[in-house]
Amino acid sequence: MKWEVETEEELKVATWRAENTTWQWDQGCFEGLQKEIGDLGAPTMFMPRMNVQSLYIEKMGIEKGIFAIYDWPDTVEAFFRALEESHDRLIDVINASPIDIINFGENIHAGTLSPNLFLKYHLPACQRRCEKLHGAGKFVCSHWDGDCAPLLPYAKETGLDGIEAITPKPQGDVTLDEIKEALGDEMFLLDGIPAIYFDETFPVKTLVECTRKIIDLFAPKLVLGISDEISSTGDIERIRIVGDIVDEYNAQFCRESDQGLMSSKLKKIQT
Repeated sequence: MKWEVETEEELKVATWRAENTTWQWDQGCFEGLQKEIGDLGAPTMFMPRMNVQSLYIEKMGIEKGIFAIYDWPDTVEAFFRALEESHDRLIDVINASPIDIINFGENIHAGTLSPNLFLKYHLPACQRRCEKLHGAGKFVCSHWDGDCAPLLPYAKETGLDGIEAITPKPQGDVTLDEIKEALGDEMFLLDGIPAIYFDETFPVKTLVECTRKIIDLFAPKLVLGISDEISSTGDIERIRIVGDIVDEYNAQFCRESDQGLMSSKLKKIQT
């Protein structure tokens, strides 16, 4: 019917809600999900969006959100502060939980989150979050699934352990080499394969070459997946092709590890 926030007064009400939000852990729900999933995957926690992204995606829409930032700066920043304090209370709950992988579901897109807004609002909040979560030993990643080229130079400053769903060309606006330069050897890449490569528009050879290059560039700081999701016209059998490549890599890695261990033992015996 309408956006949750369309006037300055409604944003003040949203601020009140953030100020009065409380969080709690549901151990029974967690145990039930763990039993259902078993060892098919590691549990992860999704955190709500920060400041500008929350304003855009959850509260006002992009156009009205941009106008609000410049027309009602004091009210907007009061909302941002209340939201961060609410999320701090959530982090206290998360840090006491058994979940070790924390994802910021930000949907970062440089077409709407300019470097200026990123540096003023998003980056400092992200750094504070990461510092608090790292204090409890959590692994922290964020979801950047739009155009990222103008923001990638700041990736290492975020405090994140990894970034999820950065989409390479021809679907996104960055190359794999540019992503590697931005993340370096310190940060993980989560996903990485353009979703369009699972569509018959592109030959299987293109998917295979891309997958191998991602592994060569990023492994072992890599959680391989699709950036962002396979489309309704994607060929599910291509998932198996990627799986075979991963199995091949893992087998080779294990062989090399075994050889390295054997060599180490021989050196000890000789010594």
